[in-house]
Amino acid sequence: MNTSIHQHHTHTLFGGLTMKRSFVFVVLVVTSAVMLTAQEKARTTRETTVSGTVVCVEEFLRYGTNGGDHNACAKAGGSLGIVTKDGQLFLSLLPDDYKTDPNAILMKYIGNEIEARGWIRNKAGVNGFVIMNVTSRPTETQR
Repeated sequence: MNTSIHQHHTHTLFGGLTMKRSFVFVVLVVTSAVMLTAQEKARTTRETTVSGTVVCVEEFLRYGTNGGDHNACAKAGGSLGIVTKDGQLFLSLLPDDYKTDPNAILMKYIGNEIEARGWIRNKAGVNGFVIMNVTSRPTETQR
C-alpha cells in the first residue's frame, strides 16, 4: 500500500511568525510610529493667540516685568518673549525658514501689552512661540 504523506510547510520569520502575521505586525508598528509622531507634532505645534507683555527674557528672569532695562537688554541681543497675566513666558522663536530675527517683530513693543498670533511649540517645559503677526492692546487709559 502506497500512502503518500503530505507535509505542510509554512514559511516563518521572526522566530516562528508566519509571513502573514509578520506583515500585520510590521503594519501595526509602522502605524503606531506614525500616530505617535502626529501626536508629538500636535502637542508641540499649534496655532493660537498669546496676549501679554513683551519682555527681554534675561531681565524678566532677573527682575520680573517691571524691573531692569528690557530695552537695553534687547538692543544688546537678549532674547525677547511674551509674559501672560498668569505668568507664563513664551520665548520668541525663529520662523521655520530662519530668515527673520525672532526679536524683530517684537522690538517696538518692549514693555507693552500685545496680542500675537502664531504657533506655540512646547518641549521639555519650555514655551516657544513662532510669531506671525502682532497687534498692540489698548491700555486701561485708552479704553
